[in-house]
Amino acid sequence: IDPLLIPPPTGPAVRADEYEEFPRLPRSELLPEPPSNQDPNRTGAAPTSRPLLLDELLASVDRSYPPLLILRAERGVAGGELLSSYGIFDLGLEASARNWVLGAYRRTIQDVMFTQFTPTNGTKLFAGYRVAQGKFPSYYGYDQTLEGGEFGVGFDQPLLRDRLIDAKRAKLLQLQLERRKVEPEVMRGRIEFFREATNAYLEWLAAAYRFRVRETLLQVAQERQKALVRQAELGLIAQNYDIPDNQRVILTRQASLVKE
Repeated sequence: IDPLLIPPPTGPAVRADEYEEFPRLPRSELLPEPPSNQDPNRTGAAPTSRPLLLDELLASVDRSYPPLLILRAERGVAGGELLSSYGIFDLGLEASARNWVLGAYRRTIQDVMFTQFTPTNGTKLFAGYRVAQGKFPSYYGYDQTLEGGEFGVGFDQPLLRDRLIDAKRAKLLQLQLERRKVEPEVMRGRIEFFREATNAYLEWLAAAYRFRVRETLLQVAQERQKALVRQAELGLIAQNYDIPDNQRVILTRQASLVKE
């Protein structure tokens, strides 16, 4: 199982409306009405908006956040290079045909050879078949075979040089290390992107709560203004102190609400 494909946490979801004891107040008259959630081409269409959950946000980041996709693409590139490097251990085939059609020694040599490199001590295995026909000079007698040809098997074993390590195995080891190095980088990036997304979500949620608190404070000040005006009409308080001071409070809270 790829540890980078572990789904995001499925614990208690954070909702913007989870605290039902907080009173929902009418929207401020200073702000425009939100856009309608209904399709204008449909009559009586039900609203389609709903709270955005944190696990949905993290799933979206995990699925389609470009920097995270780039890290995973780099992991795929490293894996492809590593897979390609294992080609040095693929079974190899070598074939040749040599013909001498002129001169006194007209002859033909055909051979085919299978080779297999192994990761153990630089050993190479081989097996093949060779057939030679025609007239051979005495000094090329080693090229001659019987009429049915000859088979050969064997191995090459380095004794000192290239026994413990060679260029091919060193390249393979290097690519293995590169592939392993990519995994922590992808995991670290995924965790970092999740942290940033979670912080942004909580900041957005906190901003919504601050807005509601300030909207409530503004409503309280407006209600108090009505009560002060009524008390002033009844002669219970002076009009030149409490009412202007509360009007200042209302303007301050209106400005704070707009700023939020």
